[in-house]
Amino acid sequence: MNAPRNTEAFEERVDDGVVGSSPMMLLQADLLARAGRRVCLVEREARLGGSWQTATLESGETVEIACHLIEFFPGIYELLEEASDTPFVALDAQPIRIHPTGLTVPYLSRMLMLATGARLFAGWAKARLDWALGRTNDRNRLINFQTKLSSYLRYQGPAFFQRPIMKGPKHGFVDFMDRLEARARHAGVAIQGFDVSQMSRIDQGPWKLTSAAGSTLYAEHVHCTTSTNLRRAGDGHFQAVPQTFAQRFCVVAEVQNNDIHISQSYVAFWKNPAVARISRIDMPGTYTFQRFLIEFHNPDSAADSDLSDVIRKHLENAKIIAAGGSFEIVGHVNCQFTTNVDQLPSGKIDNNLWGYYSMGNLAAGLAAWRKAPRLPALLAGSCVERKDG
Repeated sequence: MNAPRNTEAFEERVDDGVVGSSPMMLLQADLLARAGRRVCLVEREARLGGSWQTATLESGETVEIACHLIEFFPGIYELLEEASDTPFVALDAQPIRIHPTGLTVPYLSRMLMLATGARLFAGWAKARLDWALGRTNDRNRLINFQTKLSSYLRYQGPAFFQRPIMKGPKHGFVDFMDRLEARARHAGVAIQGFDVSQMSRIDQGPWKLTSAAGSTLYAEHVHCTTSTNLRRAGDGHFQAVPQTFAQRFCVVAEVQNNDIHISQSYVAFWKNPAVARISRIDMPGTYTFQRFLIEFHNPDSAADSDLSDVIRKHLENAKIIAAGGSFEIVGHVNCQFTTNVDQLPSGKIDNNLWGYYSMGNLAAGLAAWRKAPRLPALLAGSCVERKDG
């Protein structure tokens, strides 16, 4: 999943430029290429995937950089299964949440669904009132709550009346991301290491994307997620700005099968000052051990002298190992997340410039993406929905 690094400046002309390599942008690039369009996907990081990128341990093995969970949204598992050419299967231990009191509840419990809806509605109502009364100039907070509440009512609210089963890629998220990249390349998507510094529309014609390294990409249409660091600097002109990231740190722990008490697929810890989540690292093949990714809030946790004790405590609280069970730390991974503030709007942002909803939740983003006009017609400035979407 490495993005090519350009040692020399280049210039290229395509029908569609795709900015970023998150799963949604890989799907968008693949969709466009399979429609017969010339597509170039550009990525500024050394590895593809955005917050879904992978890292290589000192042992040479590849793991995800953060705990991932694809929540239940109607049609999303089927979409990803087809797009990645890999089966999505029910998680053999459905995800759970653990309260500081030790209370354990299913991740999709009805109590939590109601609490989430109430919190989003209250946050949206307060943000709207503050904006209307002039108490704040920060419209991003209102947009954030508005989009999340809308997504909840459209896609998650109906799950309250169902018994949704959460699924994941059968061979894990590393295999899933590798397959998305391979499929896009096979469709003809060109992938370039490219940090977009500015983007301008040329006389109502194509967009010109430039990088600090001197590379140039001309594209009739440009596609990006709303979390891109490009900001409007004027009519038909966008400039890159410094982006705010939340830093985290992960430990890869290996547990022998004989020491596994419950093979939890995903555990979220409520209001825990140390650990945010634990997820199982699924891999193709059969092994005598299982690996778990433990995600810490504080990136400085790597230097803590009691790190092993903290990991043990949380593995035991999650019932992954019994009290006194053994495990081994086999790797460390640093990761960062884009904060959900100051995002571009979704939909048509400018002439032939399209933004796709992204708020740190892949399933929610893809649910909105399925309803968006994702396939621009060959006639400039128009957009059509694929009939099978």
